[in-house]
Order: sequence, then structure tokens, then C-alpha cells
Amino acid sequence: MDFRSTVYQVIMIILSLNWAYAQQPSAGFQKEKTYIQTSHVFYRPGETMDFRIYVVNAYDNLPAKLSKVVNFEMADPSGSVIAKSKYEVRNGHAEGSVYFDADMKGGIYKIKAYTNWMQNETGKNFFEKEITLQKTVSPRILMKLDFPRKGYGAGDEVLADFSMRSLSNLP
Repeated sequence: MDFRSTVYQVIMIILSLNWAYAQQPSAGFQKEKTYIQTSHVFYRPGETMDFRIYVVNAYDNLPAKLSKVVNFEMADPSGSVIAKSKYEVRNGHAEGSVYFDADMKGGIYKIKAYTNWMQNETGKNFFEKEITLQKTVSPRILMKLDFPRKGYGAGDEVLADFSMRSLSNLP
């Protein structure tokens, strides 16, 4: 019985060490993850979006040392890629900026970052983030709403004076 239990314990130790070794990344390849930190999530035309892209090992979230370049893409609200850039990774991160021109469409833009190694993997593994370009349109009419009484109670009939004029003050 002693011999059997000792053999059983040795087998269990060998299996647990093998399992622990299998959980670690291989020495030749370590999976990477990216993350984009932006200065804001809402922008207006004429503003600049500053960003930082972090590249880390998927296994331990420490700065990755495998990739020296990270790719950045930005797609407009219709899905067309309007900006593509490559940034040098230093100490696990890269920095960049994008200027929003006055003629850009308002709406939700998608930005993503990935390394060349990440392109070899299957599935959706790129980091994506949505930002909004808020394009305001000035009204072409002036509207005015006046209430003759200062207060109303429940069941009171509400009266209001309403007028609309063009920017050149025409009805």
C-alpha cells in the first residue's frame, strides 16, 4: 500500500507540473494585446485627439517586447478607413494624434490598434474603440416662445405666443 501511494503521488506531481508548464506561453511566441487611451471620447471639428497605444503580453499584462511597431486605423461613420499609421513602440507604448478637419462627417468613428503578430491570429483580437465627432449645425431660423402668465395650475388652459423669423429678421 505504501509503494502504491508513493507511485500515485509521484504521478500526480508529474501531471501537475506538466499542466503548469502547458499553461505558460511558449518561449518562441507570446500573444500580445493592445489598448488605446484617448484624451476624450467626444470631439468637435477643429480639435485634436491625442492617444496612447499600450502593447502588453496577454499572459501577464506586462509591456510586450516582441513587437516594435503598432498599427493604428480610424474608420469614419460609413466604415471607410480614413487614416492608417504605424507608430514605434517604446517601453510598451506608442503615442500619436489625429486632427479633425472642419469638413469631416459628424458621427461615430472607430479606431483600432494591432501589431503585425496579431494579424496572424484568427478571430476578432484587435482592440477597437468608438469616439464621436459632434458636428453642430447652426439653426437658420430664430424661434421665440412667450407665456403671458407666470404660472399655471392643474387643469388651467395654457396660452403661449410663438413666432419664427429668418436670420435676416423676416417672418
